[in-house]
Amino acid sequence: MERLLRQLASLVRLKPGRPALTLGLRAALATGAPLMLGLLVLRVPGASWMGLAGFLTTLGDKGGPYRTRALSTGGVAVVGALGVALGAVVAGHPVVAVGLAFLWVTCASYIRCFGEEPASLGTLVSVAFVASLAQPAHGLGDAVMRAGLFLAGSAWAVFLALLLWPVHPYAPARAAVADCLSVVAALADEVAGQLGGVARGAAPGLSARSHVRVRQAIETARATLAATRRARPGESARGVHLLRLVELADLAFATLVALEHDADVAVRASEAAEELAQTQASVQGFAASFRRIAGEVEQRRKVTPGEPVQPTAAVGPPPMEAERGDHLARLRASLGEYARAGLSTVALIEGKRPPSDELAPTLLPSTPRRSFLAPLREHLTPDSLVLRHSLRAGIVTAVAMALVQGLGLRNGHWVVLTAIVVLQPYSGATVERGLQRIGGTVLGAMLAAALAASFHSPLSVLLLVMGLTGLSVSILPLNYGAFSVFLTPAFVLLAEVQSGNWKLAGLRALCTLLGGVLALCGTWLLWPSPERTRFPEEAAGVLRADGDYLRAVLESPGGEGGRAAHEARRRLGLVLLDTEASFQRLLTESGGPPERQEAMMSLLVSARGLGSTATALAASLPSDGAASWPAGIQALGHRVVGILGELADAVADSRAPAPLPPLELPPGEGTPFMRAQLERVVRRLTTLHGAVARLKV
Repeated sequence: MERLLRQLASLVRLKPGRPALTLGLRAALATGAPLMLGLLVLRVPGASWMGLAGFLTTLGDKGGPYRTRALSTGGVAVVGALGVALGAVVAGHPVVAVGLAFLWVTCASYIRCFGEEPASLGTLVSVAFVASLAQPAHGLGDAVMRAGLFLAGSAWAVFLALLLWPVHPYAPARAAVADCLSVVAALADEVAGQLGGVARGAAPGLSARSHVRVRQAIETARATLAATRRARPGESARGVHLLRLVELADLAFATLVALEHDADVAVRASEAAEELAQTQASVQGFAASFRRIAGEVEQRRKVTPGEPVQPTAAVGPPPMEAERGDHLARLRASLGEYARAGLSTVALIEGKRPPSDELAPTLLPSTPRRSFLAPLREHLTPDSLVLRHSLRAGIVTAVAMALVQGLGLRNGHWVVLTAIVVLQPYSGATVERGLQRIGGTVLGAMLAAALAASFHSPLSVLLLVMGLTGLSVSILPLNYGAFSVFLTPAFVLLAEVQSGNWKLAGLRALCTLLGGVLALCGTWLLWPSPERTRFPEEAAGVLRADGDYLRAVLESPGGEGGRAAHEARRRLGLVLLDTEASFQRLLTESGGPPERQEAMMSLLVSARGLGSTATALAASLPSDGAASWPAGIQALGHRVVGILGELADAVADSRAPAPLPPLELPPGEGTPFMRAQLERVVRRLTTLHGAVARLKV
């Protein structure tokens, strides 16, 4: 019952964010304008294919670098037109149509091996293909004409995208980098607030959700910059400057995490109040500087040579204070350096000057380009989730088509389309999408029936289609069920105005219900892979990543500044994002007994905390290249790494872990900050061990 209530709650739950008004306007124009031109003015047979193409191509535009947008929209246009032509040719041959539908949808779904965005493009071209199968062509010329109309509608949608979204090659990259800097500044504000609370005697707190947002923003900026620079190899200077800002944001992220962990250690030190007050002011100044940098990056503001580029006075510590070697002073000095480097870098962006040696990126190595065939080969294994989902989608599509043909169901392509759209790689996601699609379609069919009773003229109906399409696409980022509520009457009314049958709303609801049931049956019967069987390996990967990061910290003479430690911290952040997503899917499916859910949550929270503590430990070692870890501390750290590996094996094998051996800090070694973070490491490890033991129970 609890699981059902969670799934029903998804029908009305809104995701964070705002309606995509610009995308909705573009979708309305891309869909409605060709329909009015073709149906009312030129009276072109099959003009609805232009409207469908404009709608699908608009959905295929996921934003980001313009090269990526061109590839995605162009892919929908070209591959969609090919699918429309093939579908029209074989539509009159039922057996061939079923076989070709299996092959087409399987291949289109396999594109998921390139990522989630290509996967959505595969769904869009599958929709175009199946829609064409529902309308047999009158000869080869008719099929070619249909494909041409589809290409024309897609071209109109692409033109709208370029017209309404001015083409500045680095605009998406600037927006991504500015967002990255802004979320780091927001984290700095939170840390400053925590430091103020600690100074007043409050317990320090960690910003786990903020950490997730920062890691996601950094990786989004990396990916956007990589795609943009690949498309414009001749403009390297601006890209290098933006890449440097992302590097600075990542380094500042690590320093802020260290400050979070060291606040309660500092409060026990002498003159703690004064130290914390200075640190709080420095963090606040750093946040203000990063917000200024973000604004200048996003607004394309040029900083003139005469304009000051130094951060506010509160950002950096006085020189004598930095020379004392005080731990908090070193962290404050690091933030000051990052702010000054960021302001210097942003001053060079518009001038297209190459960075100086001291500002050149050192910790973000270029990602080698992979072969196009590599992802295709990697997922050709029986255990591949992508391959299984692709075959599942193809089989369900073929079964749905055969069932529709056997029943002689009019407008039965709605059954097939629903099955394709609802079916997801994960069973929990399929159930949620199915409930949203069915519930939204039923409500939308009721709305369509009411509108059909009031509006009958083609012009009024097409205006309604245009408005409903724009509204549905605007709210798609917030809730898929709401998207279905308004999209259903748009296409029902469009079908009615072409056929003259004003009673299709009920049939649409029935077809949607049947398609949703087929998708659920496919998920449960064809290679079921519940999240509860995948989560242990994901959790084991987090523990191994924790161990790799701690090992890199201990083996890096530069502490937080070492390349190996930097890359290991990034890998840990990415693995944590994937594992937390797996846990959320598990809750959607069935989280199991509350005790097991608590153990999973404890494991994830402790694993993230251990990674943050390792970051703070890295910051406790001076990054001058000469400092090294005391032998006793290094030995204890490597013992912890070994235990993390044993815990990972226990989670992956679904067995109880071995008893935790005693772990004692070496007496007299290390600074107070080092010892405090090592104590935290041991406490986190103890909590992790208990969580793994409870998972087995």
